[in-house]
Amino acid sequence: VPKVAETARLLYFVYTLLSILQFMFLWAGGMSTFENLCHVFGTMGTGGFSPLNNSIGGYAASGNPRAFYFEIVIIAFMFLAGTNFSLHYKALKGDLKGYLLDPEFRYYSSIILISIITISGDIYIHSDYQDIGQILRAASFSVISVITAT
Repeated sequence: VPKVAETARLLYFVYTLLSILQFMFLWAGGMSTFENLCHVFGTMGTGGFSPLNNSIGGYAASGNPRAFYFEIVIIAFMFLAGTNFSLHYKALKGDLKGYLLDPEFRYYSSIILISIITISGDIYIHSDYQDIGQILRAASFSVISVITAT
């Protein structure tokens, strides 16, 4: 029991730290506190809920100049939320090699990278998008939100 309780405490610490970091990044981008909290809890809990009808795409649809920034932050934190939290804890203790040595993380990252490249190619060939940055952003958001169930 003490080991289970200690493990739970450490995982909650990582969850809380990542949530605070995401909140700070979105707040620095100018997102309102309410919308920020909704997106943080939706991202970190991998529920994907948003107070906007178009989800995160609502910022771009409304012409918000920070829409791209918000998407990048949320993409990064969806990826982090889908990663094994014990690896994050090891990284906080200074073991950054843990990510590269962990077969689960390598497989997770590889599947995401291969999927982003494949879907980006499909978007490029079969759509009107020609801006590679926009294509990569759309593919990244879709792949990571699907693979993490966000």
